[in-house]
Amino acid sequence: MSTQLGRVVSLVTEKATATTVQVGLEMIERNTGERRPSEAEYEGEGVAFAPGDVLFGKLRPYLAKSWLADIHGAAVGDFHVLRPDLTSVEPRFVHYFTLSRAFLDEVTAAVQGAKMPRANWDTVRNVRSHLPPISTQRAIADYLDRETAQIDTLVAKQEQLVTTLRERKAAVTSQTIEMPWAPLRPLRRLADCWDHLRIPLNAEERALVPGDVPYWGANSIQDYVCRALVNESIVLIGEDGAPFFDPFRPVAFAIDGPIWPNNHIHVLKPRDDTSPSWLAYALNSVDYSLYVAGSTRDKLNQSALLSIVLRVPPLDEQHRIVAHLDEQISKIDLLISKAEQFIALSRERRSALITAAVTGQLDVTERAA
Repeated sequence: MSTQLGRVVSLVTEKATATTVQVGLEMIERNTGERRPSEAEYEGEGVAFAPGDVLFGKLRPYLAKSWLADIHGAAVGDFHVLRPDLTSVEPRFVHYFTLSRAFLDEVTAAVQGAKMPRANWDTVRNVRSHLPPISTQRAIADYLDRETAQIDTLVAKQEQLVTTLRERKAAVTSQTIEMPWAPLRPLRRLADCWDHLRIPLNAEERALVPGDVPYWGANSIQDYVCRALVNESIVLIGEDGAPFFDPFRPVAFAIDGPIWPNNHIHVLKPRDDTSPSWLAYALNSVDYSLYVAGSTRDKLNQSALLSIVLRVPPLDEQHRIVAHLDEQISKIDLLISKAEQFIALSRERRSALITAAVTGQLDVTERAA
């Protein structure tokens, strides 16, 4: 049996009181339906929800942000608050259905708005759901509770492993780069700034010049274009929008080959006594709180960049450091990659399992037996 979702759930529109617990969209974890704590403060009353209600994130529904409420509170912002009819549907079943690909794909296909796509209530309520007897719904929910909990536990362990490996990677880099005996030198004595070569292109302009030359933004390759502005051994470092205060993410990159840099990333040409790879490692070990400014967006301007002071060993020692770090970092990166692959596959399995169970493709009674 299948039925329209709107026949077994109703849309809650009642406003909540100002003193109730508030839940915002950013508090809901993608795909898992978990609510995470947040210190954010919200304006407005929000929509009242009660235990057993399903809060489905209508903004960018493909993010799969859906939470089964276990408290009373206010849903603030882009939520549809769905109240299951307890005489015909199990709330946990509804929650799992809103996390299934069957539901998400149909809703996503009908979103409205290009920049801020939202799923309207008419779309949500008209999605058809496989609806077995309520006893079977509970059996499916029980099965998914067990299976997803096991998957989530394995994922959490791998996520902790990734964090530990990234901490190890940062420690290895900083310990190897740190040389108290080496002389201090400002960056302006180690490299020339080639920011005058940068040219920004918007998406439409880039579409007119497709190619295989990397187009670099603040912290990554954003696109590919047909020709290069720079074709040297250089170091790129973010000007704004880079993760200056995330110890696990690089802000500087040694590049040897053609690129097109935009105006959000600095271009440094190391001098003959400075290895580009060593300089990138060194810049990724800097405490940027001394150099970055900006009230709304962290910015490392050119003057501050060139004032960075580094301990600089001789060139042959720089090469030795780079060889050692390349070897150690590659080993750690391989372990991180394997852990991240496991996490991705586990999340795919979780989503597939939910979809199969709530659409009737998987007989959970056989699995339970």
